[in-house]
Amino acid sequence: MSQQNRTYKRLEALFSENKPAAPDSTKSVKSALPADAVPVRERTAMEAESPAPKARVAPAAPAVAAPAAPSSPPAIAATPAEGWEDFLNGIDRGNRLGFVYGQGRMTALPDAQPPAPDKALDIPLTIAGTTIGTLQAVGDGSDWTAQQTEIAKAAASQLAQHIDGLRLLAQAEKYRAEAELAVRRLTREGWQTYQQARDAIQTGFVFDLNQVQPLNGSGPDGVGRTETRSLVVRNESIGALEVDAGSVSPETIGILDAVAGQLSGHLENLRLLEQNEKRTHELEIVAELSATTATVLDPDRLLQSIVDLTKERFGVYHVHIYLADEDSGTLALAAGAGEVGRKMVAAKHTIAMGLEKSLVARARRERGALIVNDVRSEPDFLPNPNLPETRSEMAVPMIVGEKVLGIFDVQSDRLNGFSEEDANIYTTLASQIAVALQNARLYMEQAETVARLRELDRLKTSFLANMSHELRTPLNSILGFTDVMLEGIDGDLTENMDNDLHLIQRNGQHLLHLINDVLDMAKISAGKMNLSLERFKVQDLLDEVLNISSSLAAEKSLALAVEKDSDRMVELYADRTRIRQVMLNLIGNAVKFTDQGGVNIRAERKGDKVLIRVSDTGLGIPKDKLGLVFQEFTQVDTSPTRKAGGTGLGLPISLSLVQMHGGRLWAESSGVPGEGTTFYVEMPLEAKIVETVEAAANG
Repeated sequence: MSQQNRTYKRLEALFSENKPAAPDSTKSVKSALPADAVPVRERTAMEAESPAPKARVAPAAPAVAAPAAPSSPPAIAATPAEGWEDFLNGIDRGNRLGFVYGQGRMTALPDAQPPAPDKALDIPLTIAGTTIGTLQAVGDGSDWTAQQTEIAKAAASQLAQHIDGLRLLAQAEKYRAEAELAVRRLTREGWQTYQQARDAIQTGFVFDLNQVQPLNGSGPDGVGRTETRSLVVRNESIGALEVDAGSVSPETIGILDAVAGQLSGHLENLRLLEQNEKRTHELEIVAELSATTATVLDPDRLLQSIVDLTKERFGVYHVHIYLADEDSGTLALAAGAGEVGRKMVAAKHTIAMGLEKSLVARARRERGALIVNDVRSEPDFLPNPNLPETRSEMAVPMIVGEKVLGIFDVQSDRLNGFSEEDANIYTTLASQIAVALQNARLYMEQAETVARLRELDRLKTSFLANMSHELRTPLNSILGFTDVMLEGIDGDLTENMDNDLHLIQRNGQHLLHLINDVLDMAKISAGKMNLSLERFKVQDLLDEVLNISSSLAAEKSLALAVEKDSDRMVELYADRTRIRQVMLNLIGNAVKFTDQGGVNIRAERKGDKVLIRVSDTGLGIPKDKLGLVFQEFTQVDTSPTRKAGGTGLGLPISLSLVQMHGGRLWAESSGVPGEGTTFYVEMPLEAKIVETVEAAANG
């Protein structure tokens, strides 16, 4: 029965059953409504010419939705507008659809719609606020009473719901049919792929009540009667069951039908099981290859291990990988499985990216997996003399982001060696290979960059050491002769000469201090800084540093002192000269960056360590820059108008010297001007020199 005929039957049954009874105090439905008038649903296009009253329904042109009748049920949540648009698509059925019910007969309305009869009652058919059509009830020409109108509206509401249900049912049947067709297609394609992938599969089997043997092209012996039953899976024939039946009784026929049905289902289950096991095994291989390649960071070794493992684990004829060279516009063979592959790589085999007759070049251009299951029938196939047994080939691009790194090419010695499912598996593998290759390349680039940076650092350190040495020798001579002249050994000096020589002396000493810092930093970086250990009191060292730094503090009217509760008896076993250098740097920096207030020093013993604190009331250091002050050649204030000079090596050298003793150096500051900065030096009472110096030398 056609869809249209089914719709006629359902609407006719609806009209026959949908005559609601009026209340006892009113007329019956038949008298309350014009004779034979029944609610119908879509907006009717025209009325059949008949003297008898009729009910008509026609599809709605786009119109404003009419308000629901008071007695209509609550609107459903989803609007049916899109559903009706799809239902009335102009292909499966016209975009205007209508019916007329009169004299017990249902007929379809043509598209043309004449003017409505006088005093016809038009009631919108609405679903969830959307008008889907109109019910037109035609009477005897008399006016419609309020009660009749209400009954008609209630009937229209029920009719709208029922017609929408019919529409949903029709669409559900359509979708079910489409799903059945899709399942049948998948079943048919699945068996075709299965048989193509197994070229050695038997075309049939014979069971002689003792054992199952291959059919080998022979059928039943032809003696007696033969019964045949199709083996069907989801309405798709996958084979036939033939029985040398002799005499066939109805019971035997029933048994044959049952056996054929069970055998069909069992064969389908076996095929699905085999395919699932095969895919599971292949995915395990992909995971294994991914795990293996993730540990290889050399690109050449990575690609060679991939092609060898793929050939071994997937059991294919040959595997090789081409890498894209965008500069030359070629795909260069980077790795090939086995001895043949290595010979091809050694021969530097390449393929032009624009080559038309090349599956590999096409895969690169089209950025998708390509399969040729019979290379000898492919006009564009280029045979390779090194691979004479190739029958099928699949080329899969290795893509990272938007870039094609290369092509993963797999070849089989069987016809129909690859399927779409194989392409999915190898595409997953190729994606993981591309990521592993990208990581390996980045690692090699990073390793080369680190090696170059280390060499540059070594050259820099060597240059600084040589430069410092060459500068310090003549500078010491300049300072020495300046001292001789200032002492008057070479004769009396005028006042201007004395001022000039003092200026030369101060600037020369400042320059010598900078050069010494550069030389110390070079020695520390090269691991050649030597420490001479001795035992001394921390207080004696601090007194010495205060004597040297007091003149600097006096020039800025700053207080410089050791706090009263400082531990004056604690001793250190360390390099006195280097620890004094550290304290001079810390106190010199504190004085340099403090304009008012002063600098306080305090030593405190904590177990087997001593903590020395240097606090100032200067500018302070922003919290986000506390770590920068210990970096080489770094200044917190880098503006052209900065007041304090220097190379930025004092604190890095101090940090290294403290660490060489096994201690720690750090700073704390709120960054608020006037609250200043506090530097802490934590040193072990017994310096751990040997291990630290060796570690520095090895680093």
